[in-house]
Amino acid sequence: MFVCVNAPRPWRNVKVTDRRTARDFAEYMRDLVDVHYPKTELIRVVMDNLSTHCPGALYEAFPAPEAHRILQRLEFHCTPKCAPGIRIDAALRQSSRPLFTRVGKVVAGTVPS
Repeated sequence: MFVCVNAPRPWRNVKVTDRRTARDFAEYMRDLVDVHYPKTELIRVVMDNLSTHCPGALYEAFPAPEAHRILQRLEFHCTPKCAPGIRIDAALRQSSRPLFTRVGKVVAGTVPS
């Protein structure tokens, strides 16, 4: 599951995939850049440390020029391996600028609207 949150707005988007592949991650980053924030120059992405969450995933999924174009608009921030949920939660609460995140589970089986 991919969850994007823009805490100051408030806005969120959820995408559920069958697997957690590098291609799924790359496609979601492309959607973030092209569909959800086409006019935003730089998108800060706060994410956990899954091996599929890396810039290389975009080069695996797309031709190099397309991957490069998407990556020019993304700034990645990874949570520490020892406490990913705590860091993401703190970043969302304290930030006054847009942050986006992918989390691995839905709390209490629901995603707030």
